[in-house]
Amino acid sequence: MNLTILGPVLLRLEARLATGEASASRPAGLPVGSVVNDFELRDLHGTPVARSRWRGRRVLLIFFDADGAASRALLPGLAGLEPEPTDGRPVPVVLARGDADEVRDLMLAHGVRCPVLLQEHDAVANLYRVTEMPAGYVLDEEGRTRTALVVGVEALLDHAAATELPVLEAPVPGAGDDGDVIAAGVAVGAETVLAPGATPWTPWHGDDRDAEVLAQH
Repeated sequence: MNLTILGPVLLRLEARLATGEASASRPAGLPVGSVVNDFELRDLHGTPVARSRWRGRRVLLIFFDADGAASRALLPGLAGLEPEPTDGRPVPVVLARGDADEVRDLMLAHGVRCPVLLQEHDAVANLYRVTEMPAGYVLDEEGRTRTALVVGVEALLDHAAATELPVLEAPVPGAGDDGDVIAAGVAVGAETVLAPGATPWTPWHGDDRDAEVLAQH
């Protein structure tokens, strides 16, 4: 892959990592390298879609609140994202909280073409320790979080435009002494790739209380 095309987007992402921008005031989220096993939500047409559908692809999970002004400010940017990038950019997948009809109308009105999955409650957000929106993570081809929690419109769109991940020099937080990564999540039906030493949770069927307990481990 040609690294010369990265340009200012990657430089801005690396600068954020180097300076720890806004890290003290934002939620910690999951450690880089965490594995949250497969989950399944319905899309805007009511079809069940599992995260493992994008196995083997880098994914930008975007947590979106249909009632939040900050999330709505992201809509013009979402409209510009391709649903299936072919140049190394991550596949943008929106996990939207709110009334299904309202979410559908918002996405159609703004011409959003990327996949949108509906969260009636915050079960998946709880698993990923997302407490404010818009926010998200880049997941690598094996489903591991490859970034810390990304919060805000500009930061999310920068990651959506990046064709390469920033190089992380520091050790992975939450990893064991031998480098194995601690799993954080649940298994729901489909096969999921786990990091070495990671252990799947008991299957989860969408109960927010269970999700909160699992996310605390």
